[in-house]
Amino acid sequence: MMNANINDIHDEDIRECLQIAINYIVKLERENLGLKEYKKHQERANERRYHTGDESWHRGSVVVNENKKKRK
Repeated sequence: MMNANINDIHDEDIRECLQIAINYIVKLERENLGLKEYKKHQERANERRYHTGDESWHRGSVVVNENKKKRK
């Protein structure tokens, strides 16, 4: 298997285009990782709130719970 890197490309325009594409892919991967971490954090926070009784598992049902309280 031949290993190559961007510096092996001698055409400056192609090298520049590839570098832009690589930078964009890296940016998307970092954002995706950040979103995954954020989602994981949100799930843990939701689970804590659920287990402490602060709200039900699905955040949308908070409105339902508030309405039930008002009816009583």
